[in-house]
Amino acid sequence: MSDSVCETLIFNGPNGKIKLEWISKPKILGEKTLYSGRVGADVKVEKVYSQDEKSEFLKAYLFKDNDWQEINTQNFNF
Repeated sequence: MSDSVCETLIFNGPNGKIKLEWISKPKILGEKTLYSGRVGADVKVEKVYSQDEKSEFLKAYLFKDNDWQEINTQNFNF
């Protein structure tokens, strides 16, 4: 999936060091299951991506205790 893009911004906020990630990738339309009828054969699941639609979302992290801890972005007002 080479069309995925992740833009990152790190800054010092009132609560400490904050990292924001804006992620944009092709929308998943479904899954295609590939298998053969032979006993013991492997099953492969292939995802089907949209050519023109994108899925975009924001992830936020707070640097605390020497590690990035994810912040719940559901309460953010855009």
